[in-house]
Amino acid sequence: EPPSSSSCSSDVEPLEPFAGKWGKFPFKMRKESSLNPVCEALRTGGEMAAFVALSLTTIGHTVVDFQADGIQLLHLLHKSSQYRALLYVLSNLLPITLKTNCISLLLQLPDFLPCVVGLARADYNSNPGRNGHSALIPLL
Repeated sequence: EPPSSSSCSSDVEPLEPFAGKWGKFPFKMRKESSLNPVCEALRTGGEMAAFVALSLTTIGHTVVDFQADGIQLLHLLHKSSQYRALLYVLSNLLPITLKTNCISLLLQLPDFLPCVVGLARADYNSNPGRNGHSALIPLL
């Protein structure tokens, strides 16, 4: 059972949508027909589709949608060693959770911490001789 969102601040909108060239962003995954190919690719376990879904839809930009659908996609990126994509998604999601006081919800998700620990381990193992300097963080 996923953690309740009652501890989150309800008076703060996690991400304010904006109208762009292609419509309102972030997109609702199941309501946007142009994302049907992404949905099909997600059914086959595609890492690129997981990244697109987390980057362009509410799944990666609202805590409630992330709890329901996004954590599996984040775990897919972790399992397939897509650390740059994982870092990008976390760099968008974590400020939202901190702003809305929902970080505890992420920490309660069983697959969240293994993704973060795996990212930190990959960063450390990529350049162990850099005296504690990160190899992935400067990519942001």
